[in-house]
Amino acid sequence: MKIALIGTFDVDNYGDCLFPYILEKALNEFIGASVQLELFSPTDRGSLMGAHETLQDLPGTASDAFLKELESFDLVMLAGGDTVWSGEKRGTYSFLNFHEMSAGMRLWVWPFLFQHKYAKPGVIFSPGIGKLSIGSRSLLRENFRSLCYFSVRDKVSAGKIADDVVVDPDIAFSLPLIYPKAKLEPKLSGLLPSGLASGEYIVCQISSSYLNDDIEDYIKAVVLIAGNCKKKILLMPLCLFLGDEYLLLRMKETIERRGGDAFYVNPIKVESIMTVIACSYGYIGTSLHGTITSYAYGNKTVVISGGAETKHKGVMSVVGGEKIVVQRFADIGKAWGWDTVESAANAAMLSKRAFLNLFTTINSSKIKPIPLQISQVEHVIEIECAQYTFFDKFKIMIHKWISYFGASHAMLMKLKLWLKLSNVR
Repeated sequence: MKIALIGTFDVDNYGDCLFPYILEKALNEFIGASVQLELFSPTDRGSLMGAHETLQDLPGTASDAFLKELESFDLVMLAGGDTVWSGEKRGTYSFLNFHEMSAGMRLWVWPFLFQHKYAKPGVIFSPGIGKLSIGSRSLLRENFRSLCYFSVRDKVSAGKIADDVVVDPDIAFSLPLIYPKAKLEPKLSGLLPSGLASGEYIVCQISSSYLNDDIEDYIKAVVLIAGNCKKKILLMPLCLFLGDEYLLLRMKETIERRGGDAFYVNPIKVESIMTVIACSYGYIGTSLHGTITSYAYGNKTVVISGGAETKHKGVMSVVGGEKIVVQRFADIGKAWGWDTVESAANAAMLSKRAFLNLFTTINSSKIKPIPLQISQVEHVIEIECAQYTFFDKFKIMIHKWISYFGASHAMLMKLKLWLKLSNVR
């Protein structure tokens, strides 16, 4: 089966780059399907964290020429991530042309247009839904029931479209079924700093966008928990595009300067990060998929949601894990005690069931063209582009110039962090 898999695989973020590894393995393990994946993203930049050699960019116009390129595929699928939205995202995709389709729309519109054109399965499988323009919301509401398979990963996302939208668990909850911990542990020796072994450390991570509280409260919480559990602190970046490595290295210096002990590792690649988290004693951080990985393997887990409470709590509540979600660093200790083993096993089976339901639907359904015209999509694009103010366009131009001179979003985040953490000693 030849699948065009769409997602934000061009972002240096653990969760975004994880999905191809899950899809390829899960389809083989659960369905017995031999699949050939080709990856598509808003840009073809590729990510340091992924291991896939080629990445193709999604066009900014509703192009017949691109649809012709998709004709050879059996299935076009958007799976996982914060990938159903419209409008530009600051930092990650702000440099895209403001007179073309937004990065968000490029992600979700092609499964619809593919099924419309070729009467082959278009699939949107368990993503989160973000901010939508009126036009984009209308297109989704009018057409999602005609798509071969459409589901989202939480009830908040479903509520943005319709009451009868299917809610499937995030696909990463299936990880222990396709990557058993026993097969991951032998790979640890080349990934961990000297002196650490499986189950002896707590992975700690935090991203700059969640620094709503004093970083001191986070440091105090993880040092106290690690001491009480007699475990080591292992600081590991998961969101490179947010400058995690700079923030965590500063934390390491602070902990050691105060007489504490902390290890740091930056394996970069998705499979290595997954292995380190899966074989840990637990995880305390802000990454949604760092959280899901730890939770799925039955490890102690706490996620700090900050201003993204509906995202984290919404996804975790689908599998009964909302108690591990806190908003403030000061509340980490209260959530640390929850046992995740039983609910993690249930989450994995729910995720497997979603995969089986997806492919049962694909194989049993008579695929019909969707009554969606390219002209309708072009009309929404035109309306969205007309809403950009002079200031919006100026910001996009600034980001283009920054990219041209080689400065990445992560570099800008590190500068912001340096200014913010200058008083931490």
